[in-house]
Amino acid sequence: LPYSYGWQTLKEKFREVGDVKFAEIKMEGGKSSGWGLVRFGNSDDAQRAVELMNRAKFDGREVDVRIYRG
Repeated sequence: LPYSYGWQTLKEKFREVGDVKFAEIKMEGGKSSGWGLVRFGNSDDAQRAVELMNRAKFDGREVDVRIYRG
């Protein structure tokens, strides 16, 4: 993700594909690590996010979107 993104921007981007319940940017030393997590209200929205957003460009940076089952 672009290092300038906060959780709010991440949530807004993914709200286009589904019901976002939670978004977080992973931080290291007070700065963005360039990746984050998005939790959707249901698995269909999560799968749609992978299909529509994987390899998309956000402000010039290609994103890798995948299902995390942690």
